[in-house]
Amino acid sequence: FLSAAEMWIPLELIAAARSSQANLEWDPEFHHRDHGEHGEKRDVLSDRNSSVASVSSAVNLFVGADIGRKHDRTQIWIDERIADVAICRGLITLDRTPFEQQFQVLSDVIAHPRVRRASIDQTGIGMALVERLQEKFGMKVEGVTFTADAKERMSLLVRRRFEERLDKIPENSPLIERD
Repeated sequence: FLSAAEMWIPLELIAAARSSQANLEWDPEFHHRDHGEHGEKRDVLSDRNSSVASVSSAVNLFVGADIGRKHDRTQIWIDERIADVAICRGLITLDRTPFEQQFQVLSDVIAHPRVRRASIDQTGIGMALVERLQEKFGMKVEGVTFTADAKERMSLLVRRRFEERLDKIPENSPLIERD
């Protein structure tokens, strides 16, 4: 484990990104309504300044997936984008899951009518999955090769988004904070 001083995204930024609006459990029935603190449905989103803005009826979901099999888990992250704010709508973890099952899970997620784009790790063992998903979903699926440069660009982007309070992650999610 890293000390707080060694972490790329400081604990303070992680704490600031926690939001009751974010979900760890993916709900395939997800639609444009958010749930309030007491379960009531509402059509609002607290923006980065904690004011309230109306949510449009058009929901755009974006998927990112890092593919693993034996040593690393496959992680599928689903975000809702409202303007420039990304709210986690689910994290699916597949541990030692056969590739055919991974293909089916990814297919089910990408087939959701609100998913606009899926960026998926095509490095090494992910290549065959990406090829099959591109055959099925076309340009909706983007393969990402995890080179050192690509990893650096992604890590800088994620940190900047956290610094600008543009990402909302679920509260009390040690799994996310650990990774």
